[in-house]
Amino acid sequence: MELTDGQGNTWSHDRLANNFSVAVALQILSTYSQPPMANNLRKDRLIFTRSGSRKFTFKEACKLLFDHHPPVPDNVVSMFKTIWHCPGLLPQVRLFLWKFAHGALPIRGTCMARIGNRIPHCPVCELEPGLPMHALFFCPFAETFWFASSFSIRPQQLPSNPTDLILHFGKLLTCGDFASFGNHLWALWKCRCSYVYDGTKLCHTVVFAMAHSYNKWTRTTSSLVIPRPLKHIWSAGQQLIDSGISCFVDGSFSEPNCAGWGFLFYHRDCLLRYGLSYGEVRSATGSEIFAMLLGVTTATDMGIVNCTFFTDCFLLQQILNGQAAPDSLPWQDFHAMLDLLDIFRNH
Repeated sequence: MELTDGQGNTWSHDRLANNFSVAVALQILSTYSQPPMANNLRKDRLIFTRSGSRKFTFKEACKLLFDHHPPVPDNVVSMFKTIWHCPGLLPQVRLFLWKFAHGALPIRGTCMARIGNRIPHCPVCELEPGLPMHALFFCPFAETFWFASSFSIRPQQLPSNPTDLILHFGKLLTCGDFASFGNHLWALWKCRCSYVYDGTKLCHTVVFAMAHSYNKWTRTTSSLVIPRPLKHIWSAGQQLIDSGISCFVDGSFSEPNCAGWGFLFYHRDCLLRYGLSYGEVRSATGSEIFAMLLGVTTATDMGIVNCTFFTDCFLLQQILNGQAAPDSLPWQDFHAMLDLLDIFRNH
C-alpha cells in the first residue's frame, strides 16, 4: 500500500521513483500494470466450509485436528467410559484410575523411565522395578492385600496393561463393586505414598479401614439430592439400609424403617468438622441418628466412635426443649441439625 495511491488501485510513480532506481521502477510498471492487491480489495468473508455456520472456531479446530489424528483405540475408549460412567466413583478416585491407566501416576519408576534412566527398585520390597503395576498389584504387600480382600485377586492372572486391567474389572464387576475396587486401589496407593514419603508403617488393616471408609462415603454421596438451591447446603440424601445394624428405638419404629431414613443433610462446615470429606466416615446410620434425636439411648450404649456428632444432637434436643441457649451450638451445626430434624419429621 505504501507504493500505491493510497487506495491500492494504481501505482504511485513518485513513490516508485523515490524508492527504486529508474530501471527497477520501469520493470515493476511493465510487469504489474496494477498493484497485486488491486484485485483483492473485496470485503473479507469466511470461507471455512467444514462448519455449517462457516465460522472457524476453537471447537472446529479441534474437530479438524481429530480428523487428521490417528483414532483412539477401542480399548482406551471403553476404559474411559468405564471410569467416567461409574456413578459410585469419587472424583479423586476417578482421576486416580485415569492416571493409572495412562501411566501418569507420580511414581519414581515412571519418571526415570521417561528420561531414559535406570528404573529404581520398589522402595517397599526392593525386589522389582518400581512401576505402577508392580506397586499396586505385584509387590508382595499389594499381592497379599488383594488376596485377602473381598475380591480375592491373584495378580498373576491379571492383564499386564493398566488399560486392559481397568477394562477387565469394568466388565467383571458390577458398578458398585467396581467403585469398591477403585476405592481399594486408591487406599492402597495412599498408604504406599505415606510409607514412601512420610515413613508411615505399612499395615493391611489400615488400608482396609481406609478403603471401607471410602466405600461408606461413596454410598452416601452416589446419589445427591439437593431440594433447595443453596450453595452452603450439602445434601447427602441417599437412604442407607445397612444389613447389620441394630434398632435402638423402643419398638414404635421397625428396624427397616429406621434404617431407611435419610442419612445426612449436612452443611459443608459440618462435613469438614466430622471428617467426612476426608473419607473418615465415623457418623452413625439413620436409625442411630434418629434414636439420638429422640433421646432413646446414649452414644456410649451404641458404641459410637465419634461422639461429637451426637453431642451436637443432644445440644439441639436441649435447645428445642428450651433447656439450652441457641448459641451453645455453632450456628453452622445448628442449621444443619435443624435441616436433619426436618427430614426426620417429614418422613
